Amino acid sequence: MIDDIIEQILSDFYSEVVNDPMDCADKFRHDEWKLIDDAPYAQNARNDLHKRGLTDPQLMHWIIDVLNCMRYNRSMEEECGGAE
Repeated sequence: MIDDIIEQILSDFYSEVVNDPMDCADKFRHDEWKLIDDAPYAQNARNDLHKRGLTDPQLMHWIIDVLNCMRYNRSMEEECGGAE
């Protein structure tokens, strides 16, 4: 499942349809923890994404923005008591 999320993030970057990191992050509502959690599996997933962005500054910027949007979405869920 985490590989599917990574591939979708990359696909959205190269897509002409999705051009907003928040739109991409919103696709993974309630699954953000798989990438932004403090657990080793999430760190490994982030490392995999960052490795892919090392040679392309625009891709790296996209990855960072999507992850930040995921963190924002998660913080709003927690602030609102889990309600959307």
